[in-house]
Amino acid sequence: MRYINRFLSFGLTLLLLAAPVVLFLQRYEIMDWWRLRDYDPPARIAELADNTAMTEYGKRLFFVHDPVLSERDTFSASCPGFEETIILGCYIPHRAIYIFNVEDERLDGIEEVTAAHEMLHAVYDRLPSREKTRVEDLLDKALSEVKSERVLKTVASYEKRDPLIVTNELHSILGTEVENLPNELEEYYSQYFFDRGRVVAYAQQYEDVFVAQQQRLDELQHKITQNTEQLAGLRQEIEMTESRLRDESERLDQLRSNNQTTQYNAAVSGYNAQVNAYKDIVNSYNSQVETVNKLIEEYNKAAVQQKQLFDAIDSRPQTL
Repeated sequence: MRYINRFLSFGLTLLLLAAPVVLFLQRYEIMDWWRLRDYDPPARIAELADNTAMTEYGKRLFFVHDPVLSERDTFSASCPGFEETIILGCYIPHRAIYIFNVEDERLDGIEEVTAAHEMLHAVYDRLPSREKTRVEDLLDKALSEVKSERVLKTVASYEKRDPLIVTNELHSILGTEVENLPNELEEYYSQYFFDRGRVVAYAQQYEDVFVAQQQRLDELQHKITQNTEQLAGLRQEIEMTESRLRDESERLDQLRSNNQTTQYNAAVSGYNAQVNAYKDIVNSYNSQVETVNKLIEEYNKAAVQQKQLFDAIDSRPQTL
């Protein structure tokens, strides 16, 4: 009996000592269970999780932060400190995820990428230190193989803003925007997406919209420059022809004043031919002016459309 009591006492002591450790190790599971016990995601939030092919664990990390799709005023109030920078989402550690509501249909998919990006911030936040070190090494190696100029510029902008957040952002950027990753990193992300390619496709989709719009502007600008140069050439030709016509007109007047009728009559047809040629040049010039004006009008429309795209993702507070 004495041995049994000792055994029970030892067991109870061991249990009391182990309980805090177990609770610490299971803290996220316990916290998630508590926060999600009555949670029913709004339809659009559930759709974002489904569209981005989040695994059940990915959804849990997404939903436990009570993601909210916010209009500009609410978003900027919920995600302060970004007045000088356009952001589309923010992650409040252990509390919330805010996603900017982008209404422009040309940018469909941008909310999906933002949702996945912010969910990965929650993932990164929870990584145990040893795993975080391993993943960071994988991210650094993967970045060295990235060729996308846009992705590299984005990473550089984070580096400029705050070097301490680069790896965390890189973890989200590579996971949502880069198609081909090393196998080990791909396997790591498969814990959170059962088909990561869907997220990357959304990212490519809205990036293509911006690229196409910029290419259209560049193309129009090139045509305007070419046609304006041609216009300058025609203008110079018109001025030279006008000068020749004035000289010839003076010579004809002189012939007529001197009663040199034969010479005068012989020169008139040549003069009239020059006038007709001059009219053709002027007509070409006017036609070219019309072409340039149409191109400028088209360019201005495209510039407005581009501005509308940027306005659609500008989450910063509006100023009067």
